Amino acid sequence: MVTELVIGIVASLIASIIICLYKRMKKQSVKELMKQLVNPNLTKKECRMILQKMNLKLGMAIKSEYIQNFVPGETKIESLFLDICIKNSIEPIKEICIKILGYDSPTIRDKYYNHKTS
Repeated sequence: MVTELVIGIVASLIASIIICLYKRMKKQSVKELMKQLVNPNLTKKECRMILQKMNLKLGMAIKSEYIQNFVPGETKIESLFLDICIKNSIEPIKEICIKILGYDSPTIRDKYYNHKTS
């Protein structure tokens, strides 16, 4: 009887922890992750973890080489987004801009196309 009680308590604790972690991961949008990524106080390891989370949410669009070689330092979200798009051949269409930046940015698209044609 005591054994069953202990097993039940341990199982419910483990399930609660898993549910909390899942909800926490699910709540973070790509936009929020992008805001975290421009924080100048992050280490390379923390930046890589954020990029990996973004990559999962974007459907594996960011190349693993980019994630491994990422050097923190860009402090503007728009500049970092453009860098990610150019180096990973991600076309910054309206939907992606809204998902990552929170708004549509035709200027980023123009810069992307200018870079691709030059």
